[in-house]
Amino acid sequence: MARIADQVLKQRGFLEYTQAPAVNLTMGGQMGPMTDLRHYVNNSAYIPCNLIALLLEAPTGFRYMPEPELYYRTLKAMVEMLPTTIEGFNAQLDVEYSETVVGGGGQRQEDISKVTQQQPTPTFVWPDKYGKPISRMLRSWITDLIQNPYTGYAGVISRTRQLDDLLPDFSSMTCLFFEPDPTHTKVNEAWLCTNMKPKTSGPIEGRRDQNSGGQPVELSIEFTSLAQTGYGVMQLAQQHLDRMVLTGLNPNIQPAFISGATADVQAAGEYTGYNKSLTDFNSLKIA
Repeated sequence: MARIADQVLKQRGFLEYTQAPAVNLTMGGQMGPMTDLRHYVNNSAYIPCNLIALLLEAPTGFRYMPEPELYYRTLKAMVEMLPTTIEGFNAQLDVEYSETVVGGGGQRQEDISKVTQQQPTPTFVWPDKYGKPISRMLRSWITDLIQNPYTGYAGVISRTRQLDDLLPDFSSMTCLFFEPDPTHTKVNEAWLCTNMKPKTSGPIEGRRDQNSGGQPVELSIEFTSLAQTGYGVMQLAQQHLDRMVLTGLNPNIQPAFISGATADVQAAGEYTGYNKSLTDFNSLKIA
């Protein structure tokens, strides 16, 4: 069945400041006198795709730490590759109204007072790894760049006397978060968040229980954030998305992660194994 013209709209009317196409609401409504399957395409639901997170700026204080490149690489992995979930993003608009009494029957007229937008509270969930590297990274970030609880100042002060200031960019990061559309070619929503600092290191606990096995540790870390949204941020996100080429991203044609047996296993094959058994049977001769 051929599509009807204008079933999908792009950058028209209220879609002027968006990249992703959207269905035309003026056709396809199925809640009228009866269903109309000619327009079933326009009844397609919006199912949000997973956010893509990109680290754009790391805390400038990392440059004063030992092996600063390790800090930069670790933070980039923590933002872009290691979280199981990233939540707390909202651009909801809330409208406040003032009320004026109308007549004596209890009616009240509501007039616009103020419009506000929700402030994101980015929250990363990381399962910590062997040796607690995520927990240790967060502890270093807090105690070295933000404040040590025992001294009341950032620990990096004891490492160098070359500091010019401790303004917010010294201890905070800037990240871009955006939701691609299902085709992974257009941006649906985007948040550019700066002044992002961890609000906690996560639990640092110990226990002993001879009757139970150990459990993995999952860190849920909320960050401070100042966010920009809008068309300009969506354009920035679109530029990054345009560079994310999915050609070749096919697990069915992915090369095997190992090319063959290790040397010690190959040596063991001289005495036992499937191929050794084949060789033995092939060498048998009927008397």
